[in-house]
Amino acid sequence: PHEPYLGMRYDTLLCAKNHYNAYTLVKGFSIRSSTSRRSLYTNEVEKQLFVCNKFRKPKVDGKKAPKQIRRETIKGTNCKAGMIITLMESRWQVVYFIAEHNHPLITKPSLTKYLVSHQGIPKEEENFLRILHDSNLEIASLSKKMPSLRHDIDSFCRANDATNTISNYRSRMHAQTRGGDMAETISYFTQKRLDDPDFYFIVLLDEEQRVQNLFWVDGAARKAYEDDYSDCISFDTTYLTNQYNMPFAPFIGINRHGQSFMLGCGFLRDEKATSFDWLFETYLDAMHGKAPQNIITDQDWAMQASIAKHIMKKAQEKLGSLLGRRPELVGQFNEVVDYSLTPKEFEQSWTQMIAVHDVASNKHIAWLYNIRATWVPCYFKNCFFPFLQSTQRSEGFNVVLKRYGGNDYRTDHLQVRPWSSYPIERQALNVYTRDIYYKFREQFEKIGRFNVRKLANDIYELYPNRKYCCEYGTRTYKVTARVEEDSYSCECCNQKDGLLCCHILKIFTHCSVDEIPQDYIMKRWTQQAIREEVAREEEKPDVMPNQSVKEIRLANMSSELQKVAREACGTDAGKQIVDKHVHAMHTELSHLKKTRKTPKKAATTVPPAKTSTTAPSQPVDASAVRNPDRSATKGRTRKRRFENALELRPKRRNKCALCGSKDHNQTTCPSKLV
Repeated sequence: PHEPYLGMRYDTLLCAKNHYNAYTLVKGFSIRSSTSRRSLYTNEVEKQLFVCNKFRKPKVDGKKAPKQIRRETIKGTNCKAGMIITLMESRWQVVYFIAEHNHPLITKPSLTKYLVSHQGIPKEEENFLRILHDSNLEIASLSKKMPSLRHDIDSFCRANDATNTISNYRSRMHAQTRGGDMAETISYFTQKRLDDPDFYFIVLLDEEQRVQNLFWVDGAARKAYEDDYSDCISFDTTYLTNQYNMPFAPFIGINRHGQSFMLGCGFLRDEKATSFDWLFETYLDAMHGKAPQNIITDQDWAMQASIAKHIMKKAQEKLGSLLGRRPELVGQFNEVVDYSLTPKEFEQSWTQMIAVHDVASNKHIAWLYNIRATWVPCYFKNCFFPFLQSTQRSEGFNVVLKRYGGNDYRTDHLQVRPWSSYPIERQALNVYTRDIYYKFREQFEKIGRFNVRKLANDIYELYPNRKYCCEYGTRTYKVTARVEEDSYSCECCNQKDGLLCCHILKIFTHCSVDEIPQDYIMKRWTQQAIREEVAREEEKPDVMPNQSVKEIRLANMSSELQKVAREACGTDAGKQIVDKHVHAMHTELSHLKKTRKTPKKAATTVPPAKTSTTAPSQPVDASAVRNPDRSATKGRTRKRRFENALELRPKRRNKCALCGSKDHNQTTCPSKLV
């Protein structure tokens, strides 16, 4: 760029600033906008001063600087370099210019990116970053997924100091899209119904048209639920780290591999009973009125059901100091909870434990006993809760979102060597999916740890041949086996997973039963169960929007043409070659543009989406939907928080071996120093 001079004119203030900034980039310094003057009549800027970034006076030595934390400032040298422009006859004219500086300038072009006025991202690269932002992609992940762009991406990151500049720009993009994300969500759901007619979504708006509750589920999940997977679902609400702080409420099912998959999800304004009523009624409506047979959740106040892991965690908080001081109570407590087979047996063992350890007066022990039916396993062992005892499926669902296709492949195309030569294991291998077979084999491998003793015609007693058997302890178990009727039952009640326990399997081998009766094979665990097509995104073709494809092509072609220009700019012959091919390309592209016909867009109608407003059958106007207010989080205040065991009973401090003091150790003991 030409050096500014007195009388030089610009069309706009921005043009003047950009020209001066481009000039300073070549010279090696940075500028900033300083004082300005506005018109008394129009209040528009009519005079502007641009100064060097080192225009401030240097700090006086010995003067105490204000306290700052890790903040770096530009060293001032009282530099007088600068430019003043004024508005004259609708154009901006230079009326003052000083080019000399009183400080060294930056001579290395690679360092100019750190100057304040030269930081930033060019327009073309901003468009590229916006594509990544809209696609939820990071620069690091893009270089791995697109190796052909790795060189350009690395150059881009080096040129823009990616650690700060790119992250700051992404933050600004988040702020720009913050105001209309709910409207975009409703528009996306409406468009989704065109591709999936069974896609279901419903939005509840308040009087101000703000989103209060939102629920959606796709057609594949609805079909999977209705056909095979309505026997058990897991439900829990988790707070997301978004600006609205709305609780996220997923409905999680268990597929034929024993894995979690989505059966619908929603956002709630709060966790009040009215919100849950709306959510469950909506879920039943989406599933055509078919209620789940079993549901596991930690929303005990809303649904009157608490979970073993949840209650045990609370027990650790409340009983931590008591159990920490009495390890003998811990062993008996776990024995009573884990290995009681019936409610009657549990209550007898609990009463005995209370009497032996004299803890009847403890209020937390009494509280646990009062809610025993909601957390002690023997009270719900006959319910179907496959491979879970808590809401861990909801809490960790994001970890398993992408694990579906691989399990189908392993079941259909890979072979497994059986653990034994029993025909019953061969049957399980051919019937069950691969993951469920391994669950079956875990039980089948335990048959060698029990011996069989016949008590009556159809009653057998199984006792461990070792001191302890994992999952079953040291006790004996009774099995009722009517072989002629294909009827079997065990008092361990471990059929909650839909698989037979090791005790019944031991009776099979003892009584020469070579096949599992069909009544004990659940269809949901077999290879014939429905293949849920939920969250299997890797099988769907990735279609990028046309505008995004255009921007990426522009970035790639610009990079390639820059390489050609660098090679050709050194000689006149090279420039002539480039000019010849550029002219030929313009001719061919002009011909292509004339011959290409733009297809007419087909008219589409959007099916009406169901809403919970005054007119449920009316379509939702996405542009009128407003974002919700920030929700108040749920939780106990700090004053009411239960102290843990370490807070109630602080850790004992070691004593000095020389003098017995707790204030120091043997190394720093004063007596030793003396």
